[in-house]
Amino acid sequence: MSLTSTLTARSKAAHCPKQPNVVDIDAQDVDNELDNVDYVKDIYEFYKLVENETIVHDYIHTQPKMAEKKRASLIDWLIEAHNAFDLMNETLYLTVNIVDSLLVSKIFANRELTCVGVVAMLIASKICRNVDKSNGVWFCGNLE
Repeated sequence: MSLTSTLTARSKAAHCPKQPNVVDIDAQDVDNELDNVDYVKDIYEFYKLVENETIVHDYIHTQPKMAEKKRASLIDWLIEAHNAFDLMNETLYLTVNIVDSLLVSKIFANRELTCVGVVAMLIASKICRNVDKSNGVWFCGNLE
């Protein structure tokens, strides 16, 4: 079983119906001025509002030279690289988001996908501030 199929299964399982009774974890901090719980509801509403704008839409049908298995293979390889470098989880999430955003905006050949993945991971690592330059040779040396 590949890492992609495991993540897909977990993702589908996570889409459970909304629970009607949500526990307010900030209720005990209402009197603490340092916690700024007054803004929690506004921040949550803002992110729910912009969530639909930031979702990457289905692009597989717009990539005539790329099969779904090729993307899955790329993501599996990125997960292996992520684990090998012991990067933060946010770096992996951002990497996949960057890859998907690039695949929506431009058509890539199969031979270019690995480079897209490498560049996306390097950008995500830079943004998340966890670049280890000593392993760069290994990272770029094992592209195939």
